[in-house]
Amino acid sequence: MTPIGISTLSPKDIQESYIVYLDIDETVRKERLERRMGRDTVERRLYADLLDFAEFFTYDYKIIDSMFDAEAIACILENQLDTWEPDVSCT
Repeated sequence: MTPIGISTLSPKDIQESYIVYLDIDETVRKERLERRMGRDTVERRLYADLLDFAEFFTYDYKIIDSMFDAEAIACILENQLDTWEPDVSCT
């Protein structure tokens, strides 16, 4: 969901949600996008993301590590962690 989509949620919906923001370094995002799309589309997408997420603060958790995996996300969501370290036990 984009920040615009989140802004349409009611305060109750936001309170009942746990929003994880994937704030991955632009260089990494660019490399990944270039593998999937044409260069012109990549530049447009990165610029659009820059504008869309410029003032985005409505999240519970922000991931900045580009090496995150599905297990880390599941751990965060299951435990609604404020911070996550690779050695956090999710069992």
